[in-house]
Amino acid sequence: MMIPFSTVLVIIFTIIVSPTIAIVVARSLKSYRKKRNPKFPPGPMGWPLVGSFFSFYKPRSLSSLGDFMEQNLSRYGKVFSMNLFGEMMVVSADVELNRYVMQNEMRLFRNNLPAHIHRLIGDFALVMLIGDVYRHKKAIIVPFINMFRQQADFVRYIEHLAEGLMASSNKGGVIYVRELATKFSFYVVAKKAMGLTPEDPEAEQLLRDYVTFYKGLYAAPLIFPDLCTGRL
Repeated sequence: MMIPFSTVLVIIFTIIVSPTIAIVVARSLKSYRKKRNPKFPPGPMGWPLVGSFFSFYKPRSLSSLGDFMEQNLSRYGKVFSMNLFGEMMVVSADVELNRYVMQNEMRLFRNNLPAHIHRLIGDFALVMLIGDVYRHKKAIIVPFINMFRQQADFVRYIEHLAEGLMASSNKGGVIYVRELATKFSFYVVAKKAMGLTPEDPEAEQLLRDYVTFYKGLYAAPLIFPDLCTGRL
C-alpha cells in the first residue's frame, strides 16, 4: 500500500516540526515576560491569552482556599504574580503586607483590576479612587454605615431578615451560602439607603439587576449579549 507524499509530509510536520515550533515560541514568550515584568514576584503565567483564568475561577468549597491558592502559596510563598487575561497581577496572602497597603489608602499602591470590572463599576467606585479623593469619599461612607449600628430597630431588622432568608433558602436541607449572602447584603443596603423591603416590587427588580452585576464581576470579560458582561 502506497502512502501519498503529502500525507508523509503532514506526518513529519506533526511529529517533528510542530513540537519544535511550540518549544521555541514558549521559550520566547518566557524570555519576553521576564524582560517586560522584571520586578514582579514569581508566579504562574497560565495559558496564552486567558492566563490562569480557569484555575483561578475553579469552584471550591468554603472550607478551603482552593487548589489554585494552595498550590501557588506552597510553591511561590505568600506573595506571587499571576496572569489573568493578559494582565499581570500581584496576589498577596501576607497579613502584614495587606495591612500596609490598606493603611496607606492607595497612596503607594494602585489596584490593577481587569478592564471589564473597571467598565462595570465606573470611575468613581471607592475601589477605583486613590489619594485625597479616596479618603474624602471614605470619610463620607464610613460614618453613614456606623450610624446604623447604634440603632436598635436596625439590629432587629437584620435579625428578622436573616431568619426569613434562612427559612426561604433552605432547599431540601441545603443552604446556598453565596445566594443567601448576596440577598442579605442587598436587602440591608436597600432598606437603609432607599427604605425598600423584600416585599416591595422595586426591591425584587433591583435584586435581579444586582445579581446580574455581581455575576458580571466574576464572568469572563467577553462582550456578548447573552453573557453577564454583555447585559450590563
